[in-house]
Amino acid sequence: MGKARTVRRRSEPRLAGVGFILVTVLILLGALNSQNNLLYWAFGAAVGALMVSGVVSGMGMSNFRIEALPIAPGDAGGSVRLRYVVRNIGRLVPAFAVTIEEMIPPDDPGPDVRPWGDTMARPVAFVPCVRPGERSVIEVDASASDRGLYRFEGLVVSSSFPFGLFRKVVRVRAPRDAIVRPRRIAPPARLLGAASARMGTSLTRASRIGQHGEFHALRAYAPGDSQRAIAWRASARADELLVRQAAQTSPRRVWIVLAPIEDESLSERAVSLAAGLAEEAYHLGYVVGLSTPDETVRPSPGRAGLARVFDALAIADPMRARPHRAPVRRGPTDEIVFVHAGSRVPSGWAGLEVSEPRGEAA
Repeated sequence: MGKARTVRRRSEPRLAGVGFILVTVLILLGALNSQNNLLYWAFGAAVGALMVSGVVSGMGMSNFRIEALPIAPGDAGGSVRLRYVVRNIGRLVPAFAVTIEEMIPPDDPGPDVRPWGDTMARPVAFVPCVRPGERSVIEVDASASDRGLYRFEGLVVSSSFPFGLFRKVVRVRAPRDAIVRPRRIAPPARLLGAASARMGTSLTRASRIGQHGEFHALRAYAPGDSQRAIAWRASARADELLVRQAAQTSPRRVWIVLAPIEDESLSERAVSLAAGLAEEAYHLGYVVGLSTPDETVRPSPGRAGLARVFDALAIADPMRARPHRAPVRRGPTDEIVFVHAGSRVPSGWAGLEVSEPRGEAA
């Protein structure tokens, strides 16, 4: 994410400013007609207030710089956190009472992208003061009720300091996306393992050479090997240092296949069940893969792999009329869970049927 680029600066008179200008004109007319020195003094004070309002506010905003940081993923029903880096590059005049707002998005931001104005209140941040040479990070939370990919186009930065007569506005283009991941609904108990049981396959993990686990083989010692791995008795018989190689178990994998679903309420529930199943599988030690009507996410270990599954579910649309796709490169011990709403479950797959909240069948 690069620095935000300024689009336009302008000054907008506020209702109080218009009224103040009208009063100033009336004072001038009264002073000219009556030649009253007190009215001339009042007119001069009013003009001075207008000049100070324009100059102080304009200088503060001309030195104000802002950068919108990338948005971390959030969860539906929670919020996403928007972060901005603000700076004052001036040497004398602080920037006071600065308001930062997100631009209202267009009605059609693009394919697979939702306008955030439909489900989020407009995020607004307030910065009381940014001193000359100061740099700070401003954060604001935006509520997110629905999952999806949301696009933020830019910022509206404004200040009405000091008297609220004029509003100095700077529009900044800062495009960035926010992913709101789906809610998680816990799947039925003992669902994982059903596919392997039906196929008659063992859930024993495949072995490969590693540093921990059961004995695999002996090899010659190499600089950097741990002394704990040295097989002293075998080394004495062979008259050279030998180290033990252990068989490291590889994690089990589970594929979650999301079937096309025509009912909108059931499709959203299916996505939430798939997300809950992915989270539970991760905590049970599985590596999770995903196949949806839109894309396939290959299994990868760790939190990063689970995050990719959540991100794919955030934009998945089960209502798209496409047939489900079989997972790619399925291993002999891989499990497959078919999330559906009345579809026929393929042979050897575990089925998770989506229904209304009062009843679920597996």
